[in-house]
Amino acid sequence: MMVPVHNNTEVKHKMSSQKNLSSTASGSAKSSCSNRSWSRVVSAFTLTVLASTFVACGSGLVAQEGPRLATDRTKITGQALLVGDQTEKADYGLYSYVLFESPPTTETKPVYLAVLLACVREFPDLGGLTQKYRPESLNAMYIPVTRNTTDSQMSPPEYPEQNRLRSQAEEILQRYNYDRAKAILAQLSRIQRNGGPYLLSSLKPVSTSSGANPFLFQDLAAVRLVASQEDQNKMAYEWVLDFVDRVSNPQSSAWNRTTLETFGDEIIDTRQTAFASYKVRADQLDLKKYIVFPMPDTQAKRTFPFLSRKTRVDDGSSNLNHAQGQSIFVPRRVSFSSYAGLIRQRGEACGEQCQVR
Repeated sequence: MMVPVHNNTEVKHKMSSQKNLSSTASGSAKSSCSNRSWSRVVSAFTLTVLASTFVACGSGLVAQEGPRLATDRTKITGQALLVGDQTEKADYGLYSYVLFESPPTTETKPVYLAVLLACVREFPDLGGLTQKYRPESLNAMYIPVTRNTTDSQMSPPEYPEQNRLRSQAEEILQRYNYDRAKAILAQLSRIQRNGGPYLLSSLKPVSTSSGANPFLFQDLAAVRLVASQEDQNKMAYEWVLDFVDRVSNPQSSAWNRTTLETFGDEIIDTRQTAFASYKVRADQLDLKKYIVFPMPDTQAKRTFPFLSRKTRVDDGSSNLNHAQGQSIFVPRRVSFSSYAGLIRQRGEACGEQCQVR
């Protein structure tokens, strides 16, 4: 029996169509599977990149945080109350003191409070720093008080921070130990004082100092040369911060006499610029009378390198005293404690190139 040709052709066409549909379906399935695989790869890659980015950012933040903390003044200077006759703890790298020699007047009280506010606002508790840092790396900023302020009625914690800190500064001022401050200042018998406030820094605790220890002395009474009371307060506040910034610079070695002298010179330079910004001319202010290192009574006597045998020092009269049996032109040997002081007494001018530090 013969099968019609058109039927065979139709069957073949159907078979071909089914094959094509099968191939298309198979291709679509393979394509879908391939797309899903690529999607997984892309997702995994994206997650890897994001994770790497987060890790890198985290590492970067940590790397940046370290140096910032190392140069942060609050990590090198801590403030503490020196209560009654309490002695300072030993082994700190530097000892600094906030000193008021007399109770404040209406004029000086805002400046006193500005100094205390700088301490309580900018510097953390010294005791907390000793848990993180070696004592020799810390500048201990002491404030003498008659009794601790923690047992008083301080501002409630819900007070705004600014009000709470100001209340704390006022409480410290009310309990300030003027007798102890005057006892400390008595060690500086030959330094000119102008009413303060004062900042005094020493390599050893002043309570146990023999007097031979070098001191860096700063008299903030100079701020009264600024015209307005508001600017005086701001200047006093900035002065405290400037000092702490100086001593907070990373040191390659421990604080010593040389570093104190460097601090003094740097503070003079920065304060001179600050006073100029407040319209105080350089000829109105000799900062070397307010920022002093070393103390006059601790300076070694200086001798001119002019050698002769029997000489007498000029008494300031118009006729020079002649060396016995020698010509007036024979160099004389003169010894005194402060060459800069003699220059001021005689009214001689000396440029920067011949200043004695």
